[in-house]
Amino acid sequence: PSALALLQRSREGQAGNSGTPSADGEGLLSLPFLQRCLNAGNEQVQMWAAYQLLDRWREESEHYVEHLFASPLAEIRESAINLIGRYKLQRFAFPLLRLLKTDEDGLQLPAALALANLRYEPAGRALQSWYQGLMADNEQAPATLEVAAQSLLTFDTQRYWPEIYAALESHRQNHSVFAILFRQLCAVAVTGPLQASVAEADTGAG
Repeated sequence: PSALALLQRSREGQAGNSGTPSADGEGLLSLPFLQRCLNAGNEQVQMWAAYQLLDRWREESEHYVEHLFASPLAEIRESAINLIGRYKLQRFAFPLLRLLKTDEDGLQLPAALALANLRYEPAGRALQSWYQGLMADNEQAPATLEVAAQSLLTFDTQRYWPEIYAALESHRQNHSVFAILFRQLCAVAVTGPLQASVAEADTGAG
């Protein structure tokens, strides 16, 4: 039956206990039923199904993340991207690299953060190139630069710290850029030497 037909049957009590999630049954909150709801013709049903999957079946995301990622709704695709990064699903590296380059559906920023968590080597180079392009652009959006710096430091703090710290030093007069880079460096400065270098930069900025 279609997702909407099964929804109606479940409401009428003909498809088992609709209040009990099941991984292989046909209940209202079962994994198979919610996956089918992602293909419903109604956007509200799709959003409801995505929410239920994330709320009740997050640990089973390997079974449905492709469905989320293929959704025509940007909000659902973003939820898939977050899962990809959280669970380090390497098979999505190339689609995420494409999103980083094209910003399709406005998904560039979540794609960057997910790529940083994947630690896929070509992604590191792509993130670095993106960050450097933003730093060379005087009109860059602060939120975009913030995510670019965060992504690099998440990918490999030790490798990209010197580059971002050097940019911090050279942008003392640009308070917006300085604040963004300083904030991101502070977020990862967990060792004594790193903390000292950030503190020194802050003193110099004053």
